[in-house]
Formats: sequence, structure tokens, C-alpha cells
Amino acid sequence: MDQFNIVPLSKMDYKDYNVLLELNENATIFHTLEWKKVLEETFNYIPEYNCLKNAKDELVGILPAFSIRTLRGKAIISQPFFEYGGPLLASQFENSYLHIFKFYKHKIDAKEAKYIELKNLSAIESKHFESAGFIKQFKAYDFYIDVRGKDFERDIWFGLYTKKSRVRNSVRKAIDSGVRIIENRDINQYYKLYLKTVERLGSAPYPKKLFEIIEKHMGSNVRYTFAYLGKTPLAAMMSFPYKRRNLLVGLVSDDSFQEYRANDLLYNEQIEYATNQNFDIVDFGRTRPNSFYERYKKKWGASRCDMFSYICPASAKEEINPYKFYLRFSRITTKAPWLLTKTGIGSRLIKYFP
Repeated sequence: MDQFNIVPLSKMDYKDYNVLLELNENATIFHTLEWKKVLEETFNYIPEYNCLKNAKDELVGILPAFSIRTLRGKAIISQPFFEYGGPLLASQFENSYLHIFKFYKHKIDAKEAKYIELKNLSAIESKHFESAGFIKQFKAYDFYIDVRGKDFERDIWFGLYTKKSRVRNSVRKAIDSGVRIIENRDINQYYKLYLKTVERLGSAPYPKKLFEIIEKHMGSNVRYTFAYLGKTPLAAMMSFPYKRRNLLVGLVSDDSFQEYRANDLLYNEQIEYATNQNFDIVDFGRTRPNSFYERYKKKWGASRCDMFSYICPASAKEEINPYKFYLRFSRITTKAPWLLTKTGIGSRLIKYFP
């Protein structure tokens, strides 16, 4: 039987860490060491980054995570805020997830955390998490378009976009109305639209500092596109083009200009960009079930898949159900959204709800 050891990540491991990311098709931007810096500097989270090493002391897996003080107690989460970034193993070692689950289960037994949450793992047999005391929890849908080897005009514009979806009509209407897409890195302008969006949804906003630090560390792996009517910004998209996946993480807009279909023009631009740049996947990101966004993303011809977390102990499953809290909380905040955006309370609270 193969022998493995889980040890804290050191700077001496950084090169091998990055090589594993480069070689693994399941690696996301949330696995990168740059993203580690983003969360450390924005929220002061304590990193819990570890490596899985084989008997030859070779790095064959990475365990990125953070120790976080939540309102429910101390948690270890891999990774906060997004349904990506869980432990990642070299392809020939994927049967070693059991070692990882047992490693984290030991932390629960030692009372180092109230609960552990590992997000969106791949290639796991049920016996791996169940035998270590974890439970599988549905978290969200992911919608994506496979653009691998596609021609935008032939396969997407006149293929994926059907007459029934009316996507082409919406995009043409935006262009005919004078809406234009411009790529720039105006964080201040983006954040103004972002606050309007989260206020409309009754959600707690991320602090502006997060976007500034993303800009500082992520470089070419973050992209901002704006939809303008003249000099007026109507909407904007933040995306993470990383490896062969273009992940759309932040559509924001001024709802008073909805008639111009700026959101549709932005989505179309992202899909066209990814297709022309030879990406494999356009990832529409996490989507709450039975929401407007689920219906909206379906119209683009996107495929749907389930996203899960693996939680220990099992008793924490309902306690950290993301929609149970959101639906209860939003009943208040949608009636008085300024409580979260105008007072600054929301951007201070959000770090406790990763």
C-alpha cells in the first residue's frame, strides 16, 4: 500500500505546487497561491495550506484551505466564497482522497474546528468521504458552455443561440441602441455598479478592498468588461480567464437601463472572447436553484451540473445550509437594502459567511 504524508506547505514547495496546477485540468484560479494572498490580505483569514507527499517526498496533492472565525464557530473551509478550490491531486493519485478526508476528520476529533467544508472535489467514490465521517451536500448549480474547437459565428451565434431563446435579438438590440463593450480596469466604476446590484438583491457586499487586492495579485487572470451607452456605464462583468476556462464571476448593472440589454451584450462578448481565444469552457458560475439567474443562464444554451460540498461532522449540514440563511435574511434586507450597503455593515459582516 502506498505511503503518504500530509505536511504544511512551505515556500520550498511553491514550484512543485505550481507545476501540479499547470498539469491538472481541474485546477482553478482559486487553487493558486495568488488567490491565497487575496484572501489573506482582504479578510485576514489564517491559511491552512498543506501538501500530500508520497514516500519519495514528492508533492502529489495540494490542500488549500483557510481557518475562519464564522458566526457559527471556527471552521476550516476549502475554499471560501466560491464553490471551487478544494483539495487537488495528481491524476494517478486520485485514489488517495481517503488520506485527505481522514486528515481533516482528525482536526474535528481534536476540536481544532467546529466543522470542515471541502468544495467541489472531483473523482471521489462515495466510500472515501462516508468512511471518514463526511457528508455530501448540494450547494448550487453550475452552468457552462463547451466552446472547445468551436467557431463563434457558425457554432455559437447560429448554432447554440436558437430563435426560441431570442438571444440574437437581444444582442442586436443592444448594439443598435448604441451600447458598446469596452475593456478597462476601472475598479471604482465597477464597484459603484456592484453596490447597486447587491443593494437590489438585498445581499451583503464584499468590501472594495477585495477588488483592489484582486487587481494587485491576479494580473492578466482577471478581466473587466463594461457596457457603455455614450459615456454612461450600464453594466459590467468581472471574469477570471484561467488556463482553458473563462469563469464569469461578477455581472453587475444599473437596473434603470435594463431596456438596453447590456447584460446580454456582455455575456455574448465573454462567450465570443473565449471562443476566439481558444478556451475550452465558458463557466457561468454558481447559481442558486429556482432563481431568476438559473432561467437566465439556460437561455444561452448552457449545460447544467451540480456542485457539492463535503462536510464534517454530518450534524453541521443543515446549520451551514447557504439558502436557509439567505432566504431568511433577504426578507429583511430587500425591504431595507441600505442597511448593508450604505452603513458599511454588510462589507464587515461578509467575512463571517464564507
